[in-house]
Amino acid sequence: MRILMFTGKGGVGKTTVAAATAWKCAALGKKTVIMSTDTAHSLSDSFDTPIGEDLTKIGKNLWGIEIDVHEELKRNWGIIQSFIMAVLKRRGFDDVVGDELSVLPGMEELFSLLKMKEFHSAGKYDVLIIDCAPTGGTVRLLSFPDMVRWYMERVFNIKRQVLRVVRPVVKKISKLSLPIPSNPVEEISHLLPPDEVFSAVRDLYERIHGMKDILSDETQCSIRLVMNAERMVVKEAQRSYTYLNLFGFSTDAVVVNRMLSPKVTDHFFDEWKKTQDKLMKEIKELFDPLTILSAKLIDREVVGKELLMMLAEDIYGDDDPTRHYHVGKVIDVVETDGKFYLTVRLPFTEKSDLDVWVKDDELIIKLPNYRRNVLLPRVLSSLQVEEAKLADGKLTVKFGGGENERTKKRNS
Repeated sequence: MRILMFTGKGGVGKTTVAAATAWKCAALGKKTVIMSTDTAHSLSDSFDTPIGEDLTKIGKNLWGIEIDVHEELKRNWGIIQSFIMAVLKRRGFDDVVGDELSVLPGMEELFSLLKMKEFHSAGKYDVLIIDCAPTGGTVRLLSFPDMVRWYMERVFNIKRQVLRVVRPVVKKISKLSLPIPSNPVEEISHLLPPDEVFSAVRDLYERIHGMKDILSDETQCSIRLVMNAERMVVKEAQRSYTYLNLFGFSTDAVVVNRMLSPKVTDHFFDEWKKTQDKLMKEIKELFDPLTILSAKLIDREVVGKELLMMLAEDIYGDDDPTRHYHVGKVIDVVETDGKFYLTVRLPFTEKSDLDVWVKDDELIIKLPNYRRNVLLPRVLSSLQVEEAKLADGKLTVKFGGGENERTKKRNS
């Protein structure tokens, strides 16, 4: 199954581009499913047809689904959430606050994404298009499986073994009916998760297990960044792109939406067109070697099959949207012996032409007629650059040595 995930800053037309891609895939004879992990679903609006929480036929070879996140949350997290709320209530939190605190940010989207694994395992469809939450939520969403796996492997098994020993002791002591309400042992007896909670966590872990492998398999899954030619939008897309690489996800293309057409000759738009042209040049440099796709702004809202197909033709032309526009990570970050190594592909580059430095939270790479700004992850932006090497078409920058001067000043 080919999986295409679309993400971008809110309001750039991410859902519309995803919907257009789905129609194009279906028109090429591919059995296509489009689903949304965004809690604010808008697929129904784009297709101009009702799409429910069950798989809905939209057209020939095309199905859609808008998942009920509250139902998914109840099904996947209900038992665990009830236990957490009980603990919080004992600590003095009311039910409303307890309900909010017992759900981790991004969890609704995570449970929506579990549907992806179900479609993948079923093997009934050729293409799965995923309309993701805005970029920040997508990064949290895609990193969630790693966090759950770390907890289960590093904490769960240890805690489970300890509680097997502690629980019988606590139960025996609690039966003595000692009038000591502040006794720590008595407190622990109310905080120990019952077996059904452990079983629910284990079941969730097993369902999430393997999802990261599917999403990070560049032969199956590609992420496409949707943006407009606006400075703030491009900056956010840069940061998201770095983080997606950091977590091991493959981005194969950028879609620049709502570009002004050459047919627009009104002088009112002259400055806007100049700004878009300048930013488009920067986008090509910043995201090289990714393929840059684009779509023109039209004079009406893109809703319904006809306009979505028109948009798809504008973006992809005669291309098959499921093709791999780029394979492999352009940016990679690894940790070895307490040092971080950031690698950027720079093919056909000579050392004498290269200049590298860090400014604020950006790594700046300068070549003749070329400049690339890599927004650094938080873990790197606070460290010093110790070394930079160019070999075999790759620039490797070594970070370490504690806080850099900017961070020291900020923290002082």
